[in-house]
Amino acid sequence: MRRELYQELGLLKKYYDVDEEERTVRIPLIFDHAEDLIDLGVERKENYPIKNEAMVDIVEKIKTIPPAFKIKLELKINDYGDYDPELLFDSVNDYLELNHYSIIREKKFFLIQAVILLAIGISILVFNGFAKASLVSENSVIPEVLDIMAWVFVWQATTVAFLTKSEFQVNSSRIKIRVKSIALLDKDSKVLKYEETFDKFKEWAGNKKLEVLSRACLLFSGGALLVSGAMSMVSAFSDLVTLDGVEFSYMIVTFVVMVIVALVEILIAVSALSSYNGRGPFSKKARFVFLPLMVLILSIETYLMIIVAADITYYFSYLIAMVASLGYIIGVILSIKLNVKTKENKEL
Repeated sequence: MRRELYQELGLLKKYYDVDEEERTVRIPLIFDHAEDLIDLGVERKENYPIKNEAMVDIVEKIKTIPPAFKIKLELKINDYGDYDPELLFDSVNDYLELNHYSIIREKKFFLIQAVILLAIGISILVFNGFAKASLVSENSVIPEVLDIMAWVFVWQATTVAFLTKSEFQVNSSRIKIRVKSIALLDKDSKVLKYEETFDKFKEWAGNKKLEVLSRACLLFSGGALLVSGAMSMVSAFSDLVTLDGVEFSYMIVTFVVMVIVALVEILIAVSALSSYNGRGPFSKKARFVFLPLMVLILSIETYLMIIVAADITYYFSYLIAMVASLGYIIGVILSIKLNVKTKENKEL
């Protein structure tokens, strides 16, 4: 055992029961009255609303315990008054579960932000390549400015996705990761309710693998289709500027078709990100309409790639669209399957 940990445990043993063999620390929190745990400022419907301050106090205690040790949390209430202990215990569990879902929503928000920022950065890089080739002179500073803008967006996307965490996320994660069990006691230290948190947290996971795969497909397809739509738009303008020896009417028709393809890709990207976030401007029926549209888009893009074959950018855009389309279809199918399973479990 490290010297620092040995000294730390020596200090903790003065205040808490430490089991070095099980690697657990028992933290008893004493409340004179049940009202000290309940938020009386919120109108009660069924269960009791729990005070945020009480949970913050728990987190502060958790921070003092070495990471290698799990925590046995005990809530001792001397006077329950007219409050039902079992209902109070359920309320604490509900509070933790609501925090869990809030963290999921917050993470989704950060990831959607990151995907949009990344898509903007890549789109600026693609446009910059087109600008260097067709629009600006060699001595122009515009390409350098666009490069800087693009990498700022890419860096910000990385920061939001991997480095941004709110204090709420950190505190709630500490409770979920560090707490081994929760017990509710009376003034005589008699255990009224007890629960292993692992079993409780496992219930929250649900169809975890299916849900994670569905979200990953929708998030990837949304970001990839945003990039593909931007690349398709740039390619359309690039072909309009660079194609020589082509009839004007044919060039205009090709340009319009490519712009429509780009706009539909962006529209589907918005639908994918909305579905990932659990809401959106499109109804469930509208999502099914997009599935045959994806097949149509891929057919059009294949045709345009063969006929136009203007530059490698469009080839790459087609490949991105194809993979992203498959991701979108898989994500929607898995999402539907997940909803069916959830409804079946509720009926049981």
